[in-house]
Amino acid sequence: MIADKTNMDIEKACKLLDKIIIDDNLEIYSEYSQMHFWTNENINAYLNLVSFTSNDSALSVLSSGDHVFNLIAKGIMNIDTFDSNRLTEYFALGFKRAMILKYNYYEFKMIMDKIYYGNISNEELYELIKGLYSYMEYNHKLFWESMISYDFNLRKNNNLEENIIMLFFMKNPFETTLGNTYMLNEENYNLLRKSLIDANISFKCANANNLASEFVRKKYDFIFLSNILDYFYIIYGYNWNYSVLKKYEKSLEELCNENSIVFLHYAFGYLNALSEPIAMASDSLINFSDFKIKELKKEEIHGIECLNGSSFKDAVVLKRSSKNVYRL
Repeated sequence: MIADKTNMDIEKACKLLDKIIIDDNLEIYSEYSQMHFWTNENINAYLNLVSFTSNDSALSVLSSGDHVFNLIAKGIMNIDTFDSNRLTEYFALGFKRAMILKYNYYEFKMIMDKIYYGNISNEELYELIKGLYSYMEYNHKLFWESMISYDFNLRKNNNLEENIIMLFFMKNPFETTLGNTYMLNEENYNLLRKSLIDANISFKCANANNLASEFVRKKYDFIFLSNILDYFYIIYGYNWNYSVLKKYEKSLEELCNENSIVFLHYAFGYLNALSEPIAMASDSLINFSDFKIKELKKEEIHGIECLNGSSFKDAVVLKRSSKNVYRL
């Protein structure tokens, strides 16, 4: 079953590589698309809003894997992940996890920087990935073995110098290691590294809008949704209203324990330096939506430092389950 799924993912990923060499206008946020290398959120700042224990469980978007690795660095060992892009599993839980397990803090940062900025040869990258196989689960190893082989032949047959695998990675200019608890210092990284091998992490390809039906009979202490609400326009069209959000919040209640906290949304550049909402035409916290800031409770919006050097602040919308005992 796992082998069948992996083989299908390999076939689709190979087709994506074929498409990359002839078409720069790749579809994003699809079932098979490019992957984020780092987070562009200040995850560390909003994780500091709450406290965690090793008994806590979490449901999180996977994306670059940074939400998961930061949670493990904070002590959470049971994490279910989801993403609409199947390839995030192979990067975050395959490649990136193996990199952390194999390399120390300084080695990890140096090698990841080389890859991110394209300062690595084809041969170096192939050998690097091969050296990670013993740290990967079987299906992840199978995926990367196939990608190296396909990439080599693709370059050879098309007389290409560049490594096509590198184009898997979406290089957002605001992506950074600065928002990661586990990258702030060597001590935090070692806490992650020590716990990572024993952490229980699952992955499911799922749409954020259907989480309650995808994770049936599951309950979590924390749910992390990044800025997924910005993409609800794909489902509901532009200017979807607050009733949609309320209905969505209600569905998430099925996944919550009595003391659960939901990090519902991350908003970029929402607050000015005085932590006052920016005057926007729609006065809305979420892109392409049509409900007003005043429809959210003031205590649900937490301003946090922006990582791109702007004078504006980001914000996180934090919700508590209806039976929540106040944990902040």
